[in-house]
Amino acid sequence: MGRMYRIWIILCALLHGAEGFVIENAHHSLCFQAVLESDSLLLVECNLKSSFQQWFWKDGLLLVNMATGKCLSAHKADSVQTAACENAAHLQWDCHNMRLISKENSHYLTANESKVAFLSSKSSSNSEWRGSTGDVDICKERLGEMQADVMTDAQREELLWLYRTEDPSPWNYAILALSFVALLSGFLILGLSSMAKKRKVTAQYKAASNAEKPLQMERMLEQEKQTHVPFSHTLPSKTAAPDSPKSGNITIQWKDGNVSTLFQDDREENV
Repeated sequence: MGRMYRIWIILCALLHGAEGFVIENAHHSLCFQAVLESDSLLLVECNLKSSFQQWFWKDGLLLVNMATGKCLSAHKADSVQTAACENAAHLQWDCHNMRLISKENSHYLTANESKVAFLSSKSSSNSEWRGSTGDVDICKERLGEMQADVMTDAQREELLWLYRTEDPSPWNYAILALSFVALLSGFLILGLSSMAKKRKVTAQYKAASNAEKPLQMERMLEQEKQTHVPFSHTLPSKTAAPDSPKSGNITIQWKDGNVSTLFQDDREENV
């Protein structure tokens, strides 16, 4: 609850248009720096880029740190710290002539020679504070905040909606389901694209094959004509008379290996 309240305070200040400023001791030229892990308050070298050194006035009474959302506290007189912001006297400050005065005990915020902030009943040069680098009076920062516009109801409702504390599990499950659907859709699109590309390549290959077949047939016919004698040249002429069998042309080979002619010459008959 305390953390949400600090966030609420910071957002309210931002919507007001409040700008952060450093709280710099005029004598030591050191700035207040809050600590996130504790309520300690340090006096260190000024760094305008550090949100832990940025402060703003709230309601013209509280000094709130931009980073931690905690308020400057005068609860301990020997060492000034930060504390959770609430409606308490030790958190309220008055500002007059570059001096911060606690409303709880009317003591001055002072920095000693050991560079430690504390509350003093007497004012001195160590009690002078600047609101930003240079000689700007910190009280002018307070005056500017008090003149800022008050947050409207619409802005307050918007902040309440943005930082609502309802259970986010349904949203998480919905995002998880949408992510799973998107992943499946991606795989499906990838598969369809791959199949379409495969079909396209197959169609191109078939078209190229069909276009190549006539050329291959022509080459085969050319090779056939060049390497073989035409069949019509090997056939005997139809007009030529068949040769009549002549004597001595027909022989018979017997089983015993002897060979004899079927017709013998006239010479052998006369003998």
